[in-house]
Amino acid sequence: MAKMLVDQMTVKWDPHKYKDEYKTALLSLIEKKVEAGGHDLKAPKQAPKRAANVVDLADMLRRSLQESAAKKPKRAAERSKSTVHRKQAA
Repeated sequence: MAKMLVDQMTVKWDPHKYKDEYKTALLSLIEKKVEAGGHDLKAPKQAPKRAANVVDLADMLRRSLQESAAKKPKRAAERSKSTVHRKQAA
C-alpha cells in the first residue's frame, strides 16, 4: 500500500517548474552595482518574517506546573483516604 501511495505521488522531474530566486536576486544586485560604478550599495530594508503560530513554551510549562501542583494535594488526600479504608477493612 505504501509503494502504491509513493507511486501515485511521484511525478517526472521538470526543472522548468522551479525558479532560482537567489540567483535572480544576486544577478540583479550585481547589475545594480555595475550601473552604480562599483560603489557600495545598501541592502534593501526588509522586515523579518514572523511566524504566526509561535507558542510561548515557558508560559505553557509554567501553566502545566501550576495545574499539576493544584492537582497534587487532591491525590495525596485521596491516597490517605484509601489507606484509612484499607486499615479499617483489615
